[in-house]
Amino acid sequence: MHNYEWYSLVPALVTIIFSMITHRVALSLFLGITSGVVIISSGNFAELPNNFISYMIITFKDLERIEISLFIMFVGGLLELISVSGAYYTLAETVSKFLNTARRSRVATWLIGVMMFFDDYANVLIAGSSMKKINAMQKVSPALSAYIVDIVSEVASIALISTWAAYESSVIFDAYSKFGNQKSAIELLINSLPYHFYTFLGIFFAFLAAYSGKWLGACLDTQKIEDKSDKKMVIDGNVRLKHVLIPIFTLIFCSFSGIFIAGSVKLKMNNASEYGIFKILSCAPTIEVLLVSSVIASIICVLIMKKDQVLHHWDFSKIYFHGMISMFPAALIIMLSNGLAKISGNLGTGDFITNGITGMISVTIMPALIFIVSMAITIAVGISWSSMAIMMPVAFQMAFVMKVPELIPVLSGAIISGAISGAHLVPFSDKSVMTAAACKITPAYHVKTQVLHVTVIIFSSV
Repeated sequence: MHNYEWYSLVPALVTIIFSMITHRVALSLFLGITSGVVIISSGNFAELPNNFISYMIITFKDLERIEISLFIMFVGGLLELISVSGAYYTLAETVSKFLNTARRSRVATWLIGVMMFFDDYANVLIAGSSMKKINAMQKVSPALSAYIVDIVSEVASIALISTWAAYESSVIFDAYSKFGNQKSAIELLINSLPYHFYTFLGIFFAFLAAYSGKWLGACLDTQKIEDKSDKKMVIDGNVRLKHVLIPIFTLIFCSFSGIFIAGSVKLKMNNASEYGIFKILSCAPTIEVLLVSSVIASIICVLIMKKDQVLHHWDFSKIYFHGMISMFPAALIIMLSNGLAKISGNLGTGDFITNGITGMISVTIMPALIFIVSMAITIAVGISWSSMAIMMPVAFQMAFVMKVPELIPVLSGAIISGAISGAHLVPFSDKSVMTAAACKITPAYHVKTQVLHVTVIIFSSV
């Protein structure tokens, strides 16, 4: 494999610089991928067109990314139906009797995020969208709402019953199995949980921001707080609270139960001897379940609105399609970030960053350096799970070479925490994109306003 060294960082740097300058994340990702293609072509312009086409195909053919993008767009269509009907306004009017102050509204946003612990994607879309109207009524900044939603959604990484727990435990188990591990995946994950410093501190700092309304991002938050919808919207007299609650709870119920049912069925088909919670979660086709759940919730939403003659003067398909199109930029970014991850992997970005710290390692500073490297890899590729997969075996190898296997739980927590923190620092990470879409701000603005607060949490964690 060709050693690209410093050149391997170019795609990530191009993406980060252009996204911050232009606020056009999709274009920046495209330019980052293009710069990577130029490097891989090594100045051979005859190979450039073929390499470019190959990476574009790789970018857009990833089935899991396609399913994630469709899930986001289907949820966008569902939320548009609820929004146009005025059901969010009805919810806001009802809930505002209890959430009648900005503090209560902010804390409620935090609580909803904590309760949506089973999946971070569903978390940000539901918490961000359902509270957007209420927060606007209480003059809570969309940027502050987005910060709370984004940070708190990481509760999925420390919740034992979650899609993240299934992935984290499998990555830790696979990396440790090469060294004669005798512990179960769940035991390894539980041992690492006390060392997820960034996640615990992040959720705590988000609560402080929600309770006090004060955060470091306020000095960068220049966007005006507007609540335009209730000034122009004529609410259909048939709209009731159930027209927002039933579709949302259908989405949550189908997602939560579907993950367990699908995982159990898959284990049974494989004649598994164990049926524990973690085994079920690790086998469940999570993205497929979320995708099907969004379709079911959308169908239920249309049926109850038609039955109650809500939006009977409107074309349901046009409204739904408009909502899907509004989420298309977010879906495009998620697809393109896959291309950046692929080309960064082929350039050896993760290996270059990891190898660069090997000579600086000592037992005392190993966890902090591992945290920083994991964060740097996420910043480079935009995907937290990629950092975990890259760093876990490398860190475990270092621990055994340096004869400190007792540090495995600490290093596991450092890797996961670092991977999560990196996603909060770049506008092209999947979570930044989805949070921004749910809260109706741009990903670049979202990252710009939360970066100071996130940086403080990072330094506190290290």
